[in-house]
Amino acid sequence: MSTIFPEYFEKIDQQRKIHEEWIKNSGAESDLREQTLNNWLQRYAIRSTVHLYALWLIGYKAKGGKPTHYYDRCMNDDNLYVLTLSPVTPLPPGFGASSIGLLVPVQHSLPGREVKRTDHNNIYFFDTFERPGWVPVFSNT
Repeated sequence: MSTIFPEYFEKIDQQRKIHEEWIKNSGAESDLREQTLNNWLQRYAIRSTVHLYALWLIGYKAKGGKPTHYYDRCMNDDNLYVLTLSPVTPLPPGFGASSIGLLVPVQHSLPGREVKRTDHNNIYFFDTFERPGWVPVFSNT
C-alpha cells in the first residue's frame, strides 16, 4: 500500500471487498432462481415442440398480432415448455439464458396471469393469443 495516499488505497480496498461480496451473493441468488424455476417446470410442464409454438403463432397472427422479431435460423426448442397441469403457484421468474417460453393450453390456467411480468420468460396463452412480450418468427415456424 502506498504511503502517499493511504486513505485512497484503503477506500479502494473496501470497494473491492464490497464488489467481491456482491459477486458471490448474486451468483448464489441466480442459482436459487434457476433451481426454483426448474422445480416448477418439473412439476407442471413438459418440454414442448417448435410445432406447437408454430400453432400458437398462427392463432396469434389470425387475431391480428404482429411478430416482433424475424430470424433466418431455426427455432431451438430447448427452453420451450407446455403446461400439463394447472399450477397453484405463479411461474417463477427467469432471466437471460435461464428464461423460458411457456405454452399454456386452453384447458389450463396460470396464477398471476394479470400481473405484468418483468422477467425474460415468455408466456403464450392459447385462449387469448395475447402478446407475451416478444413474438419471434423463425425459419421453421
